[in-house]
Parts: sequence; structure tokens; C-alpha cells
Amino acid sequence: MNKLLSSRKGLIIGGVCLAVLAGLLLTGTLVSKQSGLRWASDDDVLAAAFGAQPNDGKDDSQAIRDALLFAKANGKHRLLFAAGRYDLVQGVNYGDGESRYIFVDGFTGFTLQGAADYRGNPLTKLVRFNPCLNGVELTPTLAVSGGTNITLKNPYFYSAGQVVEKGSDYVVVEVLAGHPLIDGMAAYGVTRYNLADRRILFPSGSDSGAVWHTVAGGDGRRMRLNSSSVANATQGGDGLYWFFGNTEVAQTRIDGADNVTLQNLKVLNGTGFVFWIGNGRNLTVRNVRIVPEGNRIAVSPRDGMKIMRESGTVLIDGLYIEGTNDDAQNTHGTWMYVASRYGDKRLVFQEMRWGNGPLRAGSQMGFWDGTAMAFKATIAAVVGINAKDGYVVDFSETLPDWIESGVMVTAYDLVPSSYTIRNSTFKNISGSAVVNRSENVLIEDNIFINILRPAIMLSAEINAFSESTPSTHVEVRGNTFDNVGVTTNGFNGDPDAISLDVSGASGPYMSDIKIHDNTFENLPVWGIFVHDAQDVWIWNNTFGSLPVHKQILVDSDSARNVYLTAPEVNSVLPTPTH
Repeated sequence: MNKLLSSRKGLIIGGVCLAVLAGLLLTGTLVSKQSGLRWASDDDVLAAAFGAQPNDGKDDSQAIRDALLFAKANGKHRLLFAAGRYDLVQGVNYGDGESRYIFVDGFTGFTLQGAADYRGNPLTKLVRFNPCLNGVELTPTLAVSGGTNITLKNPYFYSAGQVVEKGSDYVVVEVLAGHPLIDGMAAYGVTRYNLADRRILFPSGSDSGAVWHTVAGGDGRRMRLNSSSVANATQGGDGLYWFFGNTEVAQTRIDGADNVTLQNLKVLNGTGFVFWIGNGRNLTVRNVRIVPEGNRIAVSPRDGMKIMRESGTVLIDGLYIEGTNDDAQNTHGTWMYVASRYGDKRLVFQEMRWGNGPLRAGSQMGFWDGTAMAFKATIAAVVGINAKDGYVVDFSETLPDWIESGVMVTAYDLVPSSYTIRNSTFKNISGSAVVNRSENVLIEDNIFINILRPAIMLSAEINAFSESTPSTHVEVRGNTFDNVGVTTNGFNGDPDAISLDVSGASGPYMSDIKIHDNTFENLPVWGIFVHDAQDVWIWNNTFGSLPVHKQILVDSDSARNVYLTAPEVNSVLPTPTH
């Protein structure tokens, strides 16, 4: 039997805000240009064969779930979508208290693939329902759980307006065409920007406790916000954008899957984390774009791509993120802490922050004594999980006497063995662009434009966030920075382009860091600020017109061995394997 498949692969993940106001149905619509299809193999499943028809205005979520169940039961390895829009309205609870539209559970060697035009532009759109209610966490578009070798291939949660009137404690905006106009809409993450060049501005005076109300005037698209903090930070003619406050649930969540590839994806808007990826091993991201289109300025109220407790190799090449209200790309593990000790080789750990992540026999754990990782041991067996605490672990080596309750631990199953991000662009980010807390890091040939906080944050969180591990064996080279580091993030760091800073502790936790051959332009405050690190080399960077005394700053209390020359012998970073 002949089947259809996309000749190139394309998938767009987006959302639509539906609200009835005075008889007006506000929608966001995407129009496909061509189908981009050809004949397929017997290893493929067509979403259309199960009733998922694009552009018919009907809920396609159950048909897509049926196609996935058929593929899993019959050993198929690819689900194909024709060009067009697929509406996702009704999610399903899989017994864990969370609803999902599309759930890829326990597949091996499986691909979700959409259509594309002859240039490779994605033409398949997955559009989920958004009731446009303040603070309502939306059902994830896609969730992946378990499995190996998973590929997403080519597969208005905010509003904005121009300030037309302001007083000491209020602003009035004309809401831009195509953007939601909803009385009582939350004012989460109010951010100023220049309408002409779309550059975000500081200060913004965010006021998440206030709400917008419709008012008369203009073309009937005016809203007023009663907020002195926003009014005091705003000028007439400014652009403002804000969110409904849907910040926690990931739009696309990939949890516990190994050898995942995200390739040629385009996301137009999102809620929470656009992508949340974690608890797996080996991740490749190529040509993924999280970007607003037309007159839109923002995409998501949280991170663009959160990578958490992912081990193995992380390779990001060609990522483009524009318009997130928090960090663009944030990679970290989770600290573990010893709860109790039994003999020379067994430890019980406290429950991890954000829930226990995966541990495997044969992996290593590093034990910290002050600011130094003083001992590493190999997991012989994960005995189980204590009902009161966390993992019970047996080790191959005899543990030193100083390892006892309260000792901080890096679990190498919870952080990448190597992390590379290159050839990527970050623009109009209200947080930091790249936040890294891992080892064997290469950040090269990226572009950072209009980043409110430090564009690159090398760090660790030894506080309530409990994000490991201190950035170590890092090379930052060949990057371009333009108007970045306007303000600090409020937790750690300074208003600078590149910040080395551990939150919740002070001392040289990070080490072996090389920053060279980068170009900095239009820096508003500082260039490179070094805290909490040792053995740092900084050389051959250009800082434009930034005064010399603001180019490189070193905190003498927490940093040591900082050199403004190249090291005599450069260490070699591991080469990514995929």
C-alpha cells in the first residue's frame, strides 16, 4: 500500500489564544504554502490514516495518540504529518496527574516528522488550545518519557502594545494588531522595548501583581495598567509586552529519553519552558528556532530550552532563540547531599531538589570538601530509595572518614560529560542567554544581541535552587556580544557580558576557564567579571569603546590565579561524539 511522507521534514510548534470578547473571536492562524509530500515506506505511519486531518478546525489530539499507539504496537519507527495546522484541544491524563496532548512513551528509534517546503522551512504546525486565563498552566504539546534514539525532525500566550498615555501610577497602551485584548489579563513580566528596532530596554518595572483593563479610546484596542513601577520606568511611545503568567509547565517535555535529537524545529510561541529536556543521556540540537514572527516581540515567559540532569554529551549547533522572558538556554544538574552513612561504602542521600534524578551503577560521584571536589567514587550498586530520604548507594571504593551527613556531592549521572554550544544566536532575552553549570564546556562562534542580564553565566547554585555543578574546564571563544549585561539577575552575577559567579557561596569553586578572541560592542556596564573561580585565562578580546577599567574585573576575595595572557599549554576539550 502506498503511503505519503514529507520530502523534507518540518514541524512548527505553536499555540492559539481563543477568547470571545463582545462577539469577536480572537485567533492566531498559520497558513501552509504547500504539502511537500512524497511516497513513504512500510515502516511509517501516517497521522492522516487515523483521522488527523490538517486545517479542518477539529481536535486532532486523539487521532495522533491513536497513530502513536498503532506505531508502538506494530514496531513502526516514524509518524508522518502532512503540511498544515493540527489543533490540539483535549489532553489525556496517563495516571500520573498530568495531562498531555501527544505522549511518546517508551519508544526506541522513533521519529516524529512533518512536511517542509523546498527550502526546508517547516510547514506542519501543532497548535494547542489556550483559554487565555491568568496563571493557568497549559497542557504540554508533546511529552516524551523513556525510550532511546528519539528524534523530532523538521517537525499568543502574551500580548504587546505601544504606550499612548502615562501618569505617575498608570500607563495606557494601544494593543498591537493580532495580539490578545483581554480585560483582566495579568501583567506578568512587563518589558519595555523599542518598536523600531525591537530592542528590549531597561528598566522595565515589571509588576506581576497588576492586571490590564480595557478602556475607551483609539481604535477600540486600548488597555490600562495601574502600576507606579511600570509607569516610572516607561516613556511615551515605548513598546511594552507582557504574559499571562503561565510559567511552570513545559510546552514540550522530554524526560528520561536517551540519544534524543531535535532537528529543524521552529516554535512561534510558548508557555512555561518551551523545551524541558532532562534525566536522559546524550542530546543533539541542530537548527532549532524559537522565534516570534511578524509584529510579535516575545515567545515565552520562561526559558527557551531548559536542560536539566542530562548526562553524556550535549551538542547544540545552530540554535536561535529570541524573545524569552527568562534565560534562553540553561543547563544544570542537581546537587546531592549525604543524609547518613553506613560503614565504609554505603551512603543514604537526601531527596534531591525537584525530585530524584536517575543514578546508574558504574557512574561516578564527586564529593566536595569546601570549595574543592576532594574525592571521587564509583557507584557499585543503587540499592534503592529510602522512604524518608533519597537514594541508597553502595560504592566500589572505601569512602574517606570525612564524608558524612551534609557533604555536598556532584553526581555525574546528573550533569553532561561535555557541553558544546556553537553557531547559535540569542536576541532580545530578558534573562541570560547561556547559563552553564557543567564540565568540559565549549561556547564558540555564537552571537548575543540585546541581552538584559549577563549573556553568558558560568555558575552553580548552592542555595534553594540547588543547581550543580560548578563550571569547570571551560573555553569561551569567537563569540560576538552587542548590548548585553544591562542588569543583574537578582540571584547572582553582575551587570556584565560574561559573569563567573557561584550563588549561595563564595570561593574558587570553578576552575580552568579560558575566555579569548571574543568581540564586545556597546556594553552598558562591565565586560567580564570573575568571581568564585581559579585558574582563569583571559586574552585577545576586544571591547569596543568600553573603558579599560571596566573591561575585566576580578573579585579578589573569591577568585585567584586569574591571568590576562594565554596559558602556556592549552588543555584539549573532549570532542563531541554526535
